[in-house]
Amino acid sequence: MNPYISVIFLGILAYLAIHYYEKQNKGRKKAAEIKIKYDEALRGNGKAEALRLGREYYSAIRGKLTIYDEQAITNDLSAMK
Repeated sequence: MNPYISVIFLGILAYLAIHYYEKQNKGRKKAAEIKIKYDEALRGNGKAEALRLGREYYSAIRGKLTIYDEQAITNDLSAMK
């Protein structure tokens, strides 16, 4: 195999790995920011806002809201003061 092709292949592979890592990191940061807002909303009195943020948070970490996520949000809302 031509050494130049190997270098190009490794370069492309490294680029894709870095791109994937950065994308994952952005998603984690976004989810962490939403989680903070969700926790603050749960400590407050606004159930509608907490519901919205809970759905946004679970969608951010899973990509799609599931029935189990809805149940977790419902449990969190019922524990609100």
